[in-house]
Amino acid sequence: MKMTVGYLNIDVIIPVLNEAEYTDSLLRDISENSVIPDRIIVINNGSTDATGAVVENYKSILPVEIINNETNIGVNASWNLGIKMATADLVSILNNDIVINKFFFEVIGQTFDQYKNCGMACPRTYNKSIDEEDPSKYIEIIKNHNEKELRGVAPVPWRYGWAFTVKRDLALQMLVPEELFNYCGDDYHFLMMKKLGYDILQMENNIIFHHGAITGKRTKLRDEMFKDTKIWNEIKKDLGW
Repeated sequence: MKMTVGYLNIDVIIPVLNEAEYTDSLLRDISENSVIPDRIIVINNGSTDATGAVVENYKSILPVEIINNETNIGVNASWNLGIKMATADLVSILNNDIVINKFFFEVIGQTFDQYKNCGMACPRTYNKSIDEEDPSKYIEIIKNHNEKELRGVAPVPWRYGWAFTVKRDLALQMLVPEELFNYCGDDYHFLMMKKLGYDILQMENNIIFHHGAITGKRTKLRDEMFKDTKIWNEIKKDLGW
């Protein structure tokens, strides 16, 4: 079922680097949603596992396409590429290592339809505790979530780089600077959205589970964090933030 809330439609961007099992899980969640996005763009950054085959398996049931990059262009460049390719009113940018509830896109549509000054909407996230390896109880909460109605919003307490939705016309005004490779792109989106005068809202009953930086941890991309943070601090200074 296509997005039917107000005037809105939605495209999805999913950057990936290996971890095909997480991509498979997320695409399955999307296929089971109460509304299906108009377009799902998977940016494949040089994966060497079964990622390509996984995406192909969903083409018969989802409007999914894959952009295959020979090398890893980084998360931020992947976001920029997906935003430029998108054509919908809204763009939902998702990590592949999340679990979404069955009304995820429906509640997003309601949020933007009801709150006209909303520029960015984020779900409420469950994470496993630091000393707990088994996330199954949290995932069960997400899978059994049955509230499809929007039940309020709150100011976003923290940046949500793993799952956020933006108005595409605004997203085109805040493409992440190319100097930033893998980190701080979410900071840039948040600060630019505030600078443009739009609200950033957390949907109180739109819940997800985030496994937590799976790709970054396993591929050692977190080594880029300190470099990107240093560059980001210089960008902020140049922008007067």
